[in-house]
Amino acid sequence: MIKPFFMSFCSLLLVVMFLNPLKSYGKETLNIAVLLTSGQQRSIISSSLSQFSKENPDVDIKLIIYPDKEFKVELKKWLDSGEGPDVINWQAGERLYQYARKNKIKSIDSVWKKYQLPDKFSQGSVSAVTLENKVYGIPISYYQWGFYYRKSTFKKFNLSPPNTWDEFLEICRVLKNNNITPITLGNKNKWPSSAWFDYFDLRINGLDFHSKLLRGEISFDDDRVREVFKYWKQLLDLNYFIAHTHMWKWDEAMPFLYHHLAGMTLIGNFFTGRMPESLKDDFDFFRFPIIDDNVPIYEEAPLDVFMLPHYTKITPTIERFLTFISGTEFQESLNHQLGMIPPNVNVKDSDDYFSVVGKDMLNKAVGLSQFFDRDTNDEMSSEATEVFTQFIAKRNIEVAIEQLEKARNKHLLK
Repeated sequence: MIKPFFMSFCSLLLVVMFLNPLKSYGKETLNIAVLLTSGQQRSIISSSLSQFSKENPDVDIKLIIYPDKEFKVELKKWLDSGEGPDVINWQAGERLYQYARKNKIKSIDSVWKKYQLPDKFSQGSVSAVTLENKVYGIPISYYQWGFYYRKSTFKKFNLSPPNTWDEFLEICRVLKNNNITPITLGNKNKWPSSAWFDYFDLRINGLDFHSKLLRGEISFDDDRVREVFKYWKQLLDLNYFIAHTHMWKWDEAMPFLYHHLAGMTLIGNFFTGRMPESLKDDFDFFRFPIIDDNVPIYEEAPLDVFMLPHYTKITPTIERFLTFISGTEFQESLNHQLGMIPPNVNVKDSDDYFSVVGKDMLNKAVGLSQFFDRDTNDEMSSEATEVFTQFIAKRNIEVAIEQLEKARNKHLLK
């Protein structure tokens, strides 16, 4: 007859094994939270991370996956409660820094220096995870913004990609004189207009000014911001944009390029996935032109990272994981499948032309902005994109300045 004590002990053991089966077999579980937008992305990141488990058989990776909206809710819960995943996927720049300032995420300086990780990454991506000389994330994946154009259109009028603002204006003039609208823009969802504000500000005032402005530390009622709108208004007054930009979503405005009705567009590299296959070889890319030679070259490049929440201890297993995701094998596998650019400068180029061009451009950048909606809060972004949309239609600088400053006081100084 089995004694009741022995039965109780066996029952307890089964419960422990059920609740923590991996540890019962001597393995450690690493919980990784990932923000995903598609099933394909889930499959790619899962397969890329599986290599870590193969190389570290004492560790099992458990993915915790949420789409964007739910992920943001859970992220706040994890950081506020002090319980959650060991490593969290997130976004660089201000969205990273806001948690660093509140001590909600951990500096990884010790790992960064111990394994000489700065040598692996582009200067721009390093700057996007560094706040007050402390590093808070591992750069994982990014993509470029810039101008896409039809080579056949430029060739027809003997045009070359511009380097300076004056050269850009000359291209616009030639296209306009030949009944081709220089720039197509689909702004029905409003956010595409943000890229124009971002790039003008980066080229005129630089990244530090731009970052402080979008955090609310500088007033929009500043002559340096007026200068941004003056350059933008110059293009609008010359009718260099297609008419009725508010009627088109970003991709709905691209057929103007396909049919030689427009000369170029400022857009992110996700555009290349929508190009008609028959036209792809006729497209090329150039960076936003230089306006002031005294301003270093900064680029718009949304960067995804992995960060450590404040409650995660930097154990040998965590160190192994951070160095793994910093490495060429993981970054190559992930980004080549996603069609993104690896921040690790030692990853061999993919077969995709636009990724190669983008990688070269971003590797040379002194710093990166993350895009307006990532560099400020959601409320400010929502109101600002409405202001930009109205500015494109009305071209009134003072009204735009007044509205942006009102939004700043409401959403950034609260």
